[in-house]
Amino acid sequence: MARAADIDLTIDDFQAVADRTPYLADLKPSGRYYMADLHRVGGIPALLKYLLAHTDLIDGTQLTVTGRTLAENVADAPELFVPSESSEAAVAMMQDVVRPLTDPIKRTGHIAILKGSLAPGSAVAKITGAEGVRFDGAARCFDDLDSFYPALAAGEIRSGMVLVFRYQGPKGAPGMPEVHRPFPLVLCIASCMCTEPQARPLL
Repeated sequence: MARAADIDLTIDDFQAVADRTPYLADLKPSGRYYMADLHRVGGIPALLKYLLAHTDLIDGTQLTVTGRTLAENVADAPELFVPSESSEAAVAMMQDVVRPLTDPIKRTGHIAILKGSLAPGSAVAKITGAEGVRFDGAARCFDDLDSFYPALAAGEIRSGMVLVFRYQGPKGAPGMPEVHRPFPLVLCIASCMCTEPQARPLL
């Protein structure tokens, strides 16, 4: 898309954006809630309304397919938070699916661009904030998703491992397949087998 629009976009730009994007929604696979829970508290319209009111990240004057502006579309959406009586800067939590900008789950985004011997051309990691800033463990590499499940069934995936899924980009896979399916299984292993706090598997 960037090339079609003649925009010079590199993999490092994604890291720059992630570094200034707070992680607000406590959604699965790493969080507690589902998209249905976000819909229950107002959905994407409520989230857009909140971001329009408190950031300059979104231009609410842009026309949409409804014939109205984005701001007009979300004007009647529910409020995710209400001002707190104790402080003008604080908000009272009406729900806990989405956190306020003043108290995010994580101050930076959940995307991290990795570079090193395992991925000379870079790799993408989804970081929840629970991993800490350092991890030591054996790496188990898979060249495709299909080879992961037999290894899991054979008991070869252990708590404390780092799982690396190679060739999952637009060229190698091809087509950027979803790689979230192993994640709940890995979390199950961590909860059943983890005996040390630092032994946390990553994707």
